[in-house]
Amino acid sequence: MKICKQNVFERWPIETESCQLIATSPPYFNLRKYHIPDIIIGGDKNCNHEFGQENKAGICGTHVNHGSYCIHCNAWQGQYGLETTPFGDEHSYVEHTRLWAKEAFRVLKNNGVFFLNIADSYSTVSGGMAQGKYGKLGQNYNENLGKIKQPKITNVPSKCQLLIPHRVAIGLVEDGWTLRNTIIWKKENAMPESVTDRFSKKYEYVFMFSKQEKYYFDLDAVREPHKEVSIERLKRAVSNNNKWVNGAPGQAKQGLSQPRQNYKERIGSMQSSEFTGGDYLVGNLNPKGKNPGDIWQIPTQPSSEKHYAMWPERLVDRMVRCSTKKGDTVLDCFAGSCTTLKVAEELQRVGIGIELGYEGISRRRTASIQKKMFV
Repeated sequence: MKICKQNVFERWPIETESCQLIATSPPYFNLRKYHIPDIIIGGDKNCNHEFGQENKAGICGTHVNHGSYCIHCNAWQGQYGLETTPFGDEHSYVEHTRLWAKEAFRVLKNNGVFFLNIADSYSTVSGGMAQGKYGKLGQNYNENLGKIKQPKITNVPSKCQLLIPHRVAIGLVEDGWTLRNTIIWKKENAMPESVTDRFSKKYEYVFMFSKQEKYYFDLDAVREPHKEVSIERLKRAVSNNNKWVNGAPGQAKQGLSQPRQNYKERIGSMQSSEFTGGDYLVGNLNPKGKNPGDIWQIPTQPSSEKHYAMWPERLVDRMVRCSTKKGDTVLDCFAGSCTTLKVAEELQRVGIGIELGYEGISRRRTASIQKKMFV
């Protein structure tokens, strides 16, 4: 296991096409200020930067939390996720996301998979994306700034969803990624909201990308048990010798339908509720279980650590199992509390992380890793 202490907008110290899986959850737009230092993105590296609140295009931040621009080369200084604007500018959240994703494309194997977890935001604070609502600021960084003030977003209506996940996904497809799945992570215990003029948010997006048409994917590793109702339905179908392709029994005599040929053989054999094949009307019942689908109902996972964006181990476990084998390298470029690395190492993969802070949390969470056998 390896953790690289740097920001993701610098070249990653990882060999090209060396990672089988990238699974990560970057900071969401305008959600909170993390316990990490500000960084500089873009501009001229040889410039003697002087940072002000307005860039060359006249876009300015409404609060120091949203960073500042170099008056000479237009470099941006701040914290990724707290940009002045979500999209429409070279230093917007969407464009910054596309920047680090280029490095992800470089280090991912050609047959690898990239899982990106990202949530949406709203054009005003009424959307619930305020610092005071989601946790305190870091003790070491700008602790006197108070709540994060929402930047004024003029290109969408007030209180409108910004569609950030969709804009990011479209941008990555334009950059060469193939979007294979839009997964809904349904959070059973999602944080309550006090809004009264819309429904509260209960899910986030997980995008599954690949670099090419063919890639490594092991569906059998993440199949779920069939529901009892599906098994009972198939049992009834196998024992029913009067099943017809169309219409009701007896209609074949009138030339309206034909009986299903070799019906029992096509449905498949049953041995102790296990099926070796078949094609019942609702689809195959694979003996290893069913495809879990693109709605993942997984609760958030409580933790005593002071990190407000820890995703649950069950979520990462599914990503690792379906896209890697033992010994493969798994990368989380926003390692944070090192959940991804912990799960990867326990499943006998090699975990690599990139992170600017949270060294204490990562040490504690990875100190007691226990390898899982027979995975």
